[in-house]
Amino acid sequence: MKNYNCIRTVGWNKSIEGTIENFNTKLLLNERNNGSKEFIVTYSELEPGNILPMHSHEHAHSDYFISGRVWAQLGCRKVELEVDSATYFPAGTPHSYEAVGNEMLRFYSIYACEEKGQTVQTIPVDLKVTQTVDRPNMDLTRWAVAESYETWFYWEPSKGPKGLRWTSLFDAKRGGHNEMIVGTLYLPPGGRYSKHFHQQPEVFIGLEGRGILFCGDEEIEIEPGVAAYVGKNIIHGAQTRGPRSMKMIWVYGTELAGDHWSWTPAEDIYLGEQPLK
Repeated sequence: MKNYNCIRTVGWNKSIEGTIENFNTKLLLNERNNGSKEFIVTYSELEPGNILPMHSHEHAHSDYFISGRVWAQLGCRKVELEVDSATYFPAGTPHSYEAVGNEMLRFYSIYACEEKGQTVQTIPVDLKVTQTVDRPNMDLTRWAVAESYETWFYWEPSKGPKGLRWTSLFDAKRGGHNEMIVGTLYLPPGGRYSKHFHQQPEVFIGLEGRGILFCGDEEIEIEPGVAAYVGKNIIHGAQTRGPRSMKMIWVYGTELAGDHWSWTPAEDIYLGEQPLK
């Protein structure tokens, strides 16, 4: 069973959201196909001028936009978002999308499944009910954010700018979300993210550049469109390949393990890339 997938090699299938005109989805990761029992990961496209109608799920989920513009709505609140922005919808909250502009709306979705299992159902929500749900998009109740709003940090002190640079978009402090920590990261050309392990399961999705994700004894080729699952306490790390920085979405599953960062190195801390197998 491989613990990764790529949008180029996966066919279109029926969406979790059901059959909606001009809305298409690919299933990238789940427990049955990839051992990802804590997450379901999908890739979706919504054509401009079309709407993903108001609905809810029993599962919390987060979406990250890689092209297009969208009016995102949670309850009675609406915000306009563009590329490199994200949403997080808590379980049971009514939400919808309207793709605007001339470009295809393309996005990744990550569903938190550790507590509620892998059966994600779409529940239509009446517009009258929608108007009774009011969640302002401020830091403590954040559900939509532009990546550029957040602060970036270097992770490994001895490497400085030669090491990984990361940010968090949603977590317990940024929106009050306890199911997942959702963020993005950059690894510079020639960079290595040291092999390590932690109690939380994790998902990585390639956005820019190319590199290798070390996962146990595997070396997974990461490029835009590749999603990979790392189980609890599995040793993993990464390094870039080629002249560009590698950018990825990263998601911690925190439903059972909690959001305490238990990052433990599993190798000496190299300053840069090392020979591959």
